[in-house]
Amino acid sequence: MAVISNGSVTSSTSNGVSTAVVTWQTDEAADSTVAYGAGTAPDGSNQAGVVRDSNQVTAHSETVTGLEPGATFWVQVSSADAFGTPLSYD
Repeated sequence: MAVISNGSVTSSTSNGVSTAVVTWQTDEAADSTVAYGAGTAPDGSNQAGVVRDSNQVTAHSETVTGLEPGATFWVQVSSADAFGTPLSYD
């Protein structure tokens, strides 16, 4: 089974706007999706947005922009292979 691993988030703030770079790896080529929102975990009502990239890669990096400086945000990554099969977390 294909897996997602080595996830990380790096954040920075410039001119009053925070940005988060979300990275992860997959052991087979897959697309990239990052859902994000305010709070410590998704609860079905606090999703602020989704960043998607349909390129099939194994090293994933997506940038989330426009975050409020100092606020707590959650991110959730997902990937699917070229056939649409979701990958699981390692």
